[in-house]
Amino acid sequence: MINSDFIFVFLTSDEIYIAPSAVQKERIQPDDLFIQNIDGDDLQSPPDYKKLSKSQCTPLFMLAYREKNAGAVIHTHSPSANLVRIRICSHN
Repeated sequence: MINSDFIFVFLTSDEIYIAPSAVQKERIQPDDLFIQNIDGDDLQSPPDYKKLSKSQCTPLFMLAYREKNAGAVIHTHSPSANLVRIRICSHN
């Protein structure tokens, strides 16, 4: 991914992996990820010295899991993704 203007969050059987904010996603290391359960309890956080934080949108992503049974959330502001959304919505 050339552009790091997106956030990804995905769910395994009982763990939700959340990418940190303000980090180039192609440079994320395994210990940079936040892991929490469906109730929002933190199971693992990056080491303190990395000074990473979860997206402020994490509560919104959690609603997608709890209310819509989503298996993943990809949040982006890329022009291409927005054009696809506009095109899909204009046909509905």
